[in-house]
Amino acid sequence: MIKLFLRGKQTYSQEGQLIVKMKDKYYIIKDDALPEVMHKVLFAQELLRSEKAKTIKQATEMAGISRSVYYKYQDTIEPFFEHTIEQTITISFGLKHTPGILSTVLNIIATYDINVLTINQTIPLNNIANVMITMETHPHSKDLNTLLDALKELKGMQHLKIIGRSR
Repeated sequence: MIKLFLRGKQTYSQEGQLIVKMKDKYYIIKDDALPEVMHKVLFAQELLRSEKAKTIKQATEMAGISRSVYYKYQDTIEPFFEHTIEQTITISFGLKHTPGILSTVLNIIATYDINVLTINQTIPLNNIANVMITMETHPHSKDLNTLLDALKELKGMQHLKIIGRSR
């Protein structure tokens, strides 16, 4: 009988031999589902990025966490959207079959200085067209979270979901 022990991302047999190396898994999680400690780590990262804190010690004290907590989680969480890097974002949404509504969506995206790379739209069924847009952000792009909120509030927007993100 072989017993397996899990250590981090690797599985070992009872004899200590490496059997399987597991891959990292990534998730998109809503902000309100994160534990408070993760918010504090993000806050500490922002303090360092904005140079409001000069050292990790200062940032962790200002955020109200220990340095060991910061070091434990610093590489496990990052903001979904950062202004300092280019990203490709794909969103999917349903629009009421109304003349000009897709044009309105594209105009809103343009006001955020975000480039549209691809648009895929289905034929409307039950008066709803499903649309998928892939867009590219730049360091000068406005906040993506604000854009998504603006799109969700658009009259005729039935649902909106982030499909993926890459750098």
